[in-house]
Amino acid sequence: TEYIYDNTIEKGKEKIKNPGSTGYKVKVYRTEYENGEKKDKILLNDDFYKPVKKVIAKGTKAY
Repeated sequence: TEYIYDNTIEKGKEKIKNPGSTGYKVKVYRTEYENGEKKDKILLNDDFYKPVKKVIAKGTKAY
């Protein structure tokens, strides 16, 4: 989690600027069958998505 300071938000309050996300890995396969039996499994794509930090703005604006 990353905190930033924002003078447009009242002091003591917080606002989520980015909820963030978990990183994950995705693999896409094509499975080939012949006569109902699995013949081959081919990797078509292999991607990795990096995690994104959650960003919270902390208020610094005077009342």
